[in-house]
Amino acid sequence: MTSTLDVANTIATYTSSARFRSSHATPLALQLARVAPVDLTPAEKKALDTIRLRADELDAIRKNRQRVSAPSLQRPRNATATAWTALATSLGALATIPPELGPEGPTATALAATLFPTGTSFGQQDASAVWSHSQMLRERIAEEGHRPSLDSVVSPALLRAIEKAHADLGRAIGVYFRNGFTWVGL
Repeated sequence: MTSTLDVANTIATYTSSARFRSSHATPLALQLARVAPVDLTPAEKKALDTIRLRADELDAIRKNRQRVSAPSLQRPRNATATAWTALATSLGALATIPPELGPEGPTATALAATLFPTGTSFGQQDASAVWSHSQMLRERIAEEGHRPSLDSVVSPALLRAIEKAHADLGRAIGVYFRNGFTWVGL
């Protein structure tokens, strides 16, 4: 049987001063309820019930986010994720070229490691998160001067596909201003 101290230790592993992992809300609420003293005051019982209610609300949000995007956003979201995945996959394939055959392999290896250190799993997020990550990658490519290296190893069509998909997703989620918005170009 888990003690109150065990639950407190569990809470410490799920939280920090800056963040609480929403995926742990329901288990945490249930653990707190299970180890709570039987003689709770009405105010304490209400607080414990509120914790469970908030955990249920978090789970509802997580379920909605897991559904990824509204149907109208699925196509532009998928196109953006696919375009970035195509670039990452191309860089991964080029990275297999041995250095003695030319600079393409090492250049692709460096670009893949820099731009996609955790892969392209961001493409599984909701449409706004995919657009945001795409925007961040585009800005990094421009700010860190990766465009010439990309141009030297991948087809320009891949970069044009990213630009189009990103712009289409931006329009779909409504991030363009009526008076125009200046995007950082690749």
